[in-house]
Amino acid sequence: MTRTIWIIGTLGALIAVAAGAFATHGLEQAGDLHTAQIVRTGALYGLVHSLVLMILAVLRPLVDRGLVVLDARLLMAAAGALAAGAILFPGSLYLYAATGWRPLVFVTPVGGTAFLIGWVLATLAALKRPRRR
Repeated sequence: MTRTIWIIGTLGALIAVAAGAFATHGLEQAGDLHTAQIVRTGALYGLVHSLVLMILAVLRPLVDRGLVVLDARLLMAAAGALAAGAILFPGSLYLYAATGWRPLVFVTPVGGTAFLIGWVLATLAALKRPRRR
């Protein structure tokens, strides 16, 4: 699971950087400021959460070794929710910017909600006492 989380994080970061560059050097220079802002928002949230996913992937083995005191199950649940958000939130914004298909605006809040759930679970992973082995 940590390898999958790492891969989602690295690919999300790659796409976010490319999308941000496209927003600035393509859309903005073409005068499409509204679409550039939509893509830039997706890139910002995508990049931040992709980096968080990579951190969680690195933390998991440290938790397993007892070097970091977090609940591993909740940590991975947080990673799953954040991964879903990292796909749905920026992905829906990128697709909306590319296609203009209005129903995609209903996917974006689902991704945002997944982000919120992930952050709550990450907090709970620190608050809950891990089981002794």
